Amino acid sequence: MGEQDTLAILKAWRRANGLSQGRLAARLNVSQAAVSRWEAGLDIPSLEVTGRIRSLIDPRAEQEIAREELLVREQVGLRLLFDVDGSTLLATSRAYARLYPSFCRMTGRRFVDRLIGETKIVYEDPALHSSVKLGEVAMMSGTTERHMDVLPGEVSLKHNWAMQFRKLGHRMVAEISVELCDPAAPTKIDKIIRVDEV
Repeated sequence: MGEQDTLAILKAWRRANGLSQGRLAARLNVSQAAVSRWEAGLDIPSLEVTGRIRSLIDPRAEQEIAREELLVREQVGLRLLFDVDGSTLLATSRAYARLYPSFCRMTGRRFVDRLIGETKIVYEDPALHSSVKLGEVAMMSGTTERHMDVLPGEVSLKHNWAMQFRKLGHRMVAEISVELCDPAAPTKIDKIIRVDEV
């Protein structure tokens, strides 16, 4: 489905699902004015937003995301699921929720402005971020004290992490597994493994 095809069915899909332009805009992390311009044929969304629109319109993609969210929530280890395209936290495991309850309340909200340290590098390095979004990076691993600024009542714990990237529908997601480590371990990105290296 091309960009024009996606936009051609957007308005009908939105109305059939009882969504106002404002509610659709909130789900896509864009302004209501942007949705209005697309539907009027005055503008087109970026490729990133077009991918999010396709995922929203395609129920199979939403079912895949819902299944992955459920799997992560039920994990006994420390796990997180992020939407890389929309920069939102999708789900956390029960163990992670017990350790960082305030952070877990950010589910469904944009997080990119709160990133720090090694995780922020993924978003600040244009070439790396582009490679991740294009599906060229299979995984990354490293050690950090925290991925985001500390929320009230939460402590930082040094940990190793592994981040696996994959497409679910049209969305790029990252599933992160976390393991506590020696507090003296240096913070760094250990590996970036590209798909063509696997």
